[in-house]
Amino acid sequence: MRIALVVMLMMAVIVAKAQSGRILVAVYSKTGNTMAVAQNIVELTGADLIEIIPAVPYPETYSETLPIATEEINNIDQYGIYPEILTTIESMDAYETVIVCSPIWWSRIATSMQSFLHTYSEMTDGKQMSLVVTSGATGIETAWGDLQRLCPNATLLGNGIRISASASHNAMNIVSEWLESIGLYDPTGIEENHDQTTPNATGVYTIDGRLLQRDDKNTESLKPGVYIINGKKQVITK
Repeated sequence: MRIALVVMLMMAVIVAKAQSGRILVAVYSKTGNTMAVAQNIVELTGADLIEIIPAVPYPETYSETLPIATEEINNIDQYGIYPEILTTIESMDAYETVIVCSPIWWSRIATSMQSFLHTYSEMTDGKQMSLVVTSGATGIETAWGDLQRLCPNATLLGNGIRISASASHNAMNIVSEWLESIGLYDPTGIEENHDQTTPNATGVYTIDGRLLQRDDKNTESLKPGVYIINGKKQVITK
């Protein structure tokens, strides 16, 4: 079955071209939890996103994934052999900052993300970088060491951040506070490309300046996300 999947997936080519922008979010997500956090970062900062896709999809269950991931981690540590990925990127020249988002696998950055960072390590030279991880209980320390090893010539911001499973419902607030602490998000600022009438107008606007409602007091109907309310960015969570 895995051989058949390899044949099918090798026919696909995934190329991410660097778009104009200051921040790149690189994300690997097996279950969707890490992707949700990465999308929060994109929404808050306007960053571009690149998804890391393994050449061979992992099984759905933990018990089936465990021996595969364990073998991959051993191959990385003992032989410097990284699992193949489909994702490629032509350049990171447009970006000053790269934020890595990954689940923690047995205390480590997930192996597919390690492959991406290993393959494009030279592109991260001179970049600002940081790490966002999701996990049930495991801390970020060993994964942070992976980032230091894989991107030795990058400037690392802070000590990264871990979003635990129990805190996932509050991820937007946690991420916004963390981004602000490392200088990548200004909760009171207005982006330059917003409609110039928006900052001085009362009401609730989308991040790109589209009026949603004139009533700035009643925000209960708003979905979780980032809005401009009376000229200031606000994060709405449920």
